[in-house]
Amino acid sequence: MADGALSLYFQLKPGEKADLEVVASAALAWVEGLRASARAMDPDAVVQVEIVDADESSLLINAILKWFEKTVEPKLDRLARGAEKLPRTKQLAITLAAFLVITGPETYDFYFGKDKFTAEDRKHLEELLAQTRDNKDVQAARRRFYRAVERDPSIVAVGVKEAPDGEPVAIVPGRLFAEGGGLWEQDEDTIQERITRPEIEVVLIKPALVHDPRAWTFKPDGLPEFDAVMRDPEVLQAMRTGLPQSMREGITMRVRLEVKEVMVDGQWKLVRGGRSVTKVISPPLGP
Repeated sequence: MADGALSLYFQLKPGEKADLEVVASAALAWVEGLRASARAMDPDAVVQVEIVDADESSLLINAILKWFEKTVEPKLDRLARGAEKLPRTKQLAITLAAFLVITGPETYDFYFGKDKFTAEDRKHLEELLAQTRDNKDVQAARRRFYRAVERDPSIVAVGVKEAPDGEPVAIVPGRLFAEGGGLWEQDEDTIQERITRPEIEVVLIKPALVHDPRAWTFKPDGLPEFDAVMRDPEVLQAMRTGLPQSMREGITMRVRLEVKEVMVDGQWKLVRGGRSVTKVISPPLGP
């Protein structure tokens, strides 16, 4: 997967066709899961998932996963390990976290077959997957994916390929769809609290002119103003020498929020002080 190519594969009953609405819903959930998995492994990375095309005859959704690392350390690590091994393993881990019903070294032979991964490969893969295992966004996207494919009895298995004409790297049989859809998990309606991490574009209305975590005021386009505690360590460090020029009032920013909510009378309500900015994605910090 060194070039970032991925294909989502639907195995059908002989002579049957899949419901394209089901396939579309599953594909969207799959892409959402890829993005969530990547964010769980490296919140500072920028990941793009592009749907390239689809092959209806073999029911393949072809995509490109682009990974942009913003820090120096991953690049040095990649050079130390070799030019292709780390990117492929990381992209494979992103794919599996969004896709596999069960993860763990003892299950890899079930999905991949034997002799496809060395002990070192498995160790590195497991380290990456551990970062996603309890991530709510990854779990929610995976549930949506399997709940979609479970609706179509013509789909007997789903798989992921590194090349459209290649064999699946991993395949999940239909008998695991219900489990993947959360049959044995607590339903979201019974969960009393949740944390979401949306990325949104806002206008900066009022920054707090201190280098401690304090509430800043923002305004999304067409929506009311809101306050969120600035917790991006790079921004707080830059504030020690004064407000960066790129952070002036009235600028447009793209930020990653962390929003904590609780269920009250059947509706999600924001926890007091439960909205914070964990990352300023743009603009870049200036002098």
